[in-house]
Amino acid sequence: MLLIELIVLIGCQLLGNWLVDVLNAPIPGPVAGMGLLFLYLLVRGGPSESMTKISQPLLKHMALLFIPAGSGVLLFTDRVTNEWVPITVALLISTLVTLLTAAWMMERLAPEVTEQDAGDV
Repeated sequence: MLLIELIVLIGCQLLGNWLVDVLNAPIPGPVAGMGLLFLYLLVRGGPSESMTKISQPLLKHMALLFIPAGSGVLLFTDRVTNEWVPITVALLISTLVTLLTAAWMMERLAPEVTEQDAGDV
């Protein structure tokens, strides 16, 4: 069963890359693959025990997967140098939107904490 779940993970990645190439989509293939995996998990009702087991080592070492993307930025140092203002503005705005959205979601979805509950902690 672990082999099948590993094939599903890799298959979503490859299918995402293929779809991006075929459709000439403006998103990275791995992002499309993650979307396909999300849809697969929605249809299936969540990850199976074997999917969880096979994905844990990948999640544990996920930081290593960002090294190629980080080093890839070095290929575009001229562009980053020329366009640092819009890049900085985009990073600041996206960070602010993310923080505000997370705070709003926590406020809406988290259970109310009373003073008595806060004193118990």
